[in-house]
Amino acid sequence: MKRSTINSFAILRVLCVVVFMLSLSFGLSSIPSTQGVVWAVSLTGWMAFFTALLLPVDRVPWRGVGARALQTDSGGLEQRATERTIVLQRQTERLTELTTLIQTVTAPLDTPRVFQAVVEGTLQLLHVSMARLWVVDPFTGDAVIGATVAAPDLIKNAEEFPTRLPKGEGAVWWTMTHRKARYTPVLAEDPIMDGGGRWFKPAGLVSSLAVPLLRADEALGALILFTSEPREFTEEEQKLLWTFAGAAALSI
Repeated sequence: MKRSTINSFAILRVLCVVVFMLSLSFGLSSIPSTQGVVWAVSLTGWMAFFTALLLPVDRVPWRGVGARALQTDSGGLEQRATERTIVLQRQTERLTELTTLIQTVTAPLDTPRVFQAVVEGTLQLLHVSMARLWVVDPFTGDAVIGATVAAPDLIKNAEEFPTRLPKGEGAVWWTMTHRKARYTPVLAEDPIMDGGGRWFKPAGLVSSLAVPLLRADEALGALILFTSEPREFTEEEQKLLWTFAGAAALSI
């Protein structure tokens, strides 16, 4: 009860100050001169300042709501800024890697080195577990491994990984035959990958995406990547994989 009385007197005192200063402000503003207007504006500003000082901050009923709103808005801005920073960093990494890849492809290097640069760029930029590049053997007609790279934490069972695929076998030949990308969300459920269960299951590989190496209308091979967890690839990521595949095709 006592606290309530004190609060009432404090509010009454503030109201008196406000009324007094407003009256003084309007009185000065009636002076037919620029100086009167300036003084009126100045006093109004000081009135707001002293009112803020006189009012107990913890008595203001909207303080909690305003503080929470500001805190929430600040947290949202910080989160959006962090997300935007991550996106910009990834875009910078991709541009840098693509620049390096273009320099590698256009340099007078042998084809195996270009292939290796392609699979390493695919692994780094798309953050996958494994990338493999296949090319068609002109003598046998089989698809043979041209380059491969895996993440350091991938379970190693390299002796089980195929290095040659007879014509028509697996997702590699499917994407070359149809000349389009093939996405497999779950490798264990893909009938085309039945024969590969002996190597991708022990390695813990789950999803894959394959694109052909095209030059004009000819399919020269395929670039396929694998992930250790279920994953969908964005349109930007698919375009990036096509770019890598195109660079590999140019070097053949």
